[in-house]
Amino acid sequence: QDCMPKVRSYVNSILNDQNIKTVIIGLTWYVDDLIDSNGKKINDYNYSARIEAMNKLILSLNKKGKKVYLLGPIETPQKEFASILSRKIAFQNIQNYNLSVPKENFISKYQIPLEYFSKNLGKNFLLPHKILCDSQNCNFADKQGSYFSDTNHLSFYGSLKMKPLFNF
Repeated sequence: QDCMPKVRSYVNSILNDQNIKTVIIGLTWYVDDLIDSNGKKINDYNYSARIEAMNKLILSLNKKGKKVYLLGPIETPQKEFASILSRKIAFQNIQNYNLSVPKENFISKYQIPLEYFSKNLGKNFLLPHKILCDSQNCNFADKQGSYFSDTNHLSFYGSLKMKPLFNF
């Protein structure tokens, strides 16, 4: 709730800055503890509140002539992946450590916003999971390194893998 005045200020500065032509919106899709401006908890199990909020924001940016891209969700390890993995490599057999989760879990969790924004934003809905997931799994690493630096932030290596998303 304390962040909302800052957010409004940032959004207004972007809306009113004529030099800003392109806006890329990223959010923490997996967070469930959302509140409204009055501090009341929002139950957003079906993503309707986030969809509504993103639609309002995108519409206001479009009205000011901004080209808007929205980053879709990614599957995150939700544990200190990089430090755990490095210890596993150093002290244990890495073969016993799971470097992914089933893609079907990710798709079922995010099906509503994925379908909605894919339909309504088209190529302006950037899908990082298409890079991090293969046909069966959403991966947290490959043989070259970890995609994550902690529980939910992409590492430098993971960020470099996202470069193809920004060829617009």
